[in-house]
Amino acid sequence: QLEGFAPSSMHITNNPTLALFSTGRTTGIVLESGCGVSYSTPIFDGYALPHATLRVDLAGKDLTNNMINILNTSDHGHSFTTFYDHTIVRDIKEKLGYVALDFDQELRASSSSPGSFYELPDGQMIIINNERFQCTEPLFRPSLLDNRSGGGLHDAIYCSIMKCDEDIRPDLFRNIVLSGGSTLFPGFSARLHKEISSLVPATTKMKIISPPHRKYAGWIGASMLASLPTFHANLWVSRQEYEDNGPS
Repeated sequence: QLEGFAPSSMHITNNPTLALFSTGRTTGIVLESGCGVSYSTPIFDGYALPHATLRVDLAGKDLTNNMINILNTSDHGHSFTTFYDHTIVRDIKEKLGYVALDFDQELRASSSSPGSFYELPDGQMIIINNERFQCTEPLFRPSLLDNRSGGGLHDAIYCSIMKCDEDIRPDLFRNIVLSGGSTLFPGFSARLHKEISSLVPATTKMKIISPPHRKYAGWIGASMLASLPTFHANLWVSRQEYEDNGPS
């Protein structure tokens, strides 16, 4: 990158670490879920732990595709099939989607709910009801999607923590940080807390941190890191150093 873009200086780090820094923490576990993939990354004293980092191939685009399938099998009088329709459904998901605390109970309650209106670009109004929380449920039950197996995001967090040294597990459970656009759904934090609580002893102290600007947590953390005096003194590589010493 120093050769291609010719910046004056450069520092490389991973996004989950920056997301954690954005909350003022150096130890915790970051659940990052964006468009294409989700990661559970434990971080101790500012260093990510690769051996305990888990990847889940489930994120925003899968939820959008799930919403398309649900809408196309519902009686809305509109079929979503084109690329432009994909953009519309993504907007529906982002504006109306939420996570149910209890899926089965929410499904029963939705039968008597009027739902929410959404205006399509051509002016047609459609009603979105239980699709609002059905589309996000695979985050916790991937088996609802075709050809998917394995646990949900809560399982990834639990397994990541259990792969870490026993001494730091309490700190990780007390500092679960959310990052990425697919963690922004209303009800996500509460459902995540409920699901993880079902996997651990009742005495386990747990806290989920949901920064309001977590969609941009990596950028915020990077700006905070770059503003530290020690960063300029010790952490970045200048172009002059690179030219003197080479890529090795």
